[in-house]
Amino acid sequence: MLRLFLIQRGAFKLRIFSKAALQFDHPKDFSVKASVRPGEFKDVPDWVEDSVMFKLASKDGTVMLVDSKAQEIAAETPETKQKSVIGKRSAPDSE
Repeated sequence: MLRLFLIQRGAFKLRIFSKAALQFDHPKDFSVKASVRPGEFKDVPDWVEDSVMFKLASKDGTVMLVDSKAQEIAAETPETKQKSVIGKRSAPDSE
């Protein structure tokens, strides 16, 4: 039990954003897990990056590493909103 506690309380080195509820199993010890909720930013242990679920979810964009505040803001903004704002001109004032 103490070993499990130490692994779970290891150094958090990664910050991720998830669009879905996911559970990451430790690559070497499947009794150790980390989970995230939809729309959540979370600091997770560095081993999460080596888990099968992280690799699959990062390929389709369900989860992403967040290294900076700018990336965090971009992750919070829905893609549809980003696309609708980019290149849009304001309407001329009607008289």
